[in-house]
Amino acid sequence: MSFCYFLASDKPLQSIDNNLMEQPPLYCPYNAEQYSQKRFYAELVWDFSDELAQQLIDNIKHHLESAIDIEMWKVWLGTDFDTPVIKRCHVDSLEIADIKDLNERKVAGFPVNKELFDEGYTEKGHPFCLVIHT
Repeated sequence: MSFCYFLASDKPLQSIDNNLMEQPPLYCPYNAEQYSQKRFYAELVWDFSDELAQQLIDNIKHHLESAIDIEMWKVWLGTDFDTPVIKRCHVDSLEIADIKDLNERKVAGFPVNKELFDEGYTEKGHPFCLVIHT
């Protein structure tokens, strides 16, 4: 399995010029609504760089001219998950470092070999969400 980034909002999401975002039909995550209560989702397809993070920040700021907040998620696909870790940030204080922090979060759950444990213990992943608000 692998991890996935997506944005969630109550307002439709606009695409980013360099095709960072893919809008519905949303392939990933398979069930975005299990993480977020927002109405609109868009997958974020990228390899982190300061330049792309700044472009994303600019896009988020533009989006928040007509929305109250936007969620940026990093989730692990294909495993049960534990309580999401949620961080809130005002749009005026959003920096590349905040996006970098989300990018570096470990969100995967790792199944443990059943032969080593009587119960087949599994550590669940913790999805991470950065809520950017006005």
